[in-house]
Amino acid sequence: MTFRALALSFGVLAAGLAAAPASAALVIADFGGGVLFPTGVGNIFYGMNRNAAPYNVVTGSIVYDTAAVPGAGTGFVNVSIPVPNANAFAFAAGTQLSIDQADLETGATAAIQFKNGVFNGVVFTSDFSDGGNNYQLNIQGGTWMIYDAQTFQTKASGYIDIGANGLTNIRPYVTGVPEPESWALMIAGFALAGLGVRKRRLSAHFA
Repeated sequence: MTFRALALSFGVLAAGLAAAPASAALVIADFGGGVLFPTGVGNIFYGMNRNAAPYNVVTGSIVYDTAAVPGAGTGFVNVSIPVPNANAFAFAAGTQLSIDQADLETGATAAIQFKNGVFNGVVFTSDFSDGGNNYQLNIQGGTWMIYDAQTFQTKASGYIDIGANGLTNIRPYVTGVPEPESWALMIAGFALAGLGVRKRRLSAHFA
């Protein structure tokens, strides 16, 4: 193999690794749900109300490893999200609330929940502040609740669509960020390509 071919091989290999997903089993899926409280005309908390869209709409997405999905008869199983990226989990309710995995406290992890191998919601807890008030979003399976962190008063609550049709638009998850090994290969490929160009220039000069 020539020096030029070797350099090209390194470059192609590095580019392929950089574009590849972290795991062939990783997928990202969307889920939906709704707001149950607050209700009543004009009773809106943080852009949420049961009685009118878009105030009563819940949307989200979550990454999971299909190889880790439990089988039938396994009961309730929580499977942690396998990547730390902020976009590996997202939850939005009404017109103002939008929270993702980056909002988790240090050391905490979000998880997807299965019941006998079927999607049963999400497990996630996150604090957030607004207007000097502190709140907590708590999602347990197919139900979610927001309460005042000081008074523990429920400010909003709702549900996540669960079951066999609870997850939609399932597609491969690609991080878009090269792994350290991929960066090393790309740098090595660029270096070899540069040396090859320099070698050809020197050869042409002394010919």
